[in-house]
Amino acid sequence: AGLAATGALLEAAGARGVIAGQVAESSLSPGDPVERLWDVFRLKTGALFRAALCLPAIAAGSSEVDALGRLGDAFGIAFQIADDLEDDFATARTQFHHVASFLDIGAARAEGHRVLRDAMGALIEPRLRTALAPFVAELERKLDRDNGAGESERK
Repeated sequence: AGLAATGALLEAAGARGVIAGQVAESSLSPGDPVERLWDVFRLKTGALFRAALCLPAIAAGSSEVDALGRLGDAFGIAFQIADDLEDDFATARTQFHHVASFLDIGAARAEGHRVLRDAMGALIEPRLRTALAPFVAELERKLDRDNGAGESERK
């Protein structure tokens, strides 16, 4: 388990995780499909959530490591969407690493909720769902929070 956990941590922090996300983010450009942005979010923020969820599961010998990895990816995407929703969408449209350059606020919120729902649904162990439910509920509240900017100011 120790070697597997070390490998998972190195993957998350290294050239197949956060570093790969930095590189991918720098190559985003107008007209890219939104899936490229999700890849950036998954590689950067998702990699950190994936490590946080998978390392204890690896150490415990859990059969849920793959599902928890996908959940970490989903947390990364949803967290970054929620973080971007706190910004002024009118200003952020020109930032190619920002969700506002790809989607309007309603579509961004819907995607955040979809990735969370799909990933939570893949967990087999009910105790994991129960343990993660407060974090997921807070992330969903963050996705739905209105930061005061009107819809007309956002893409």
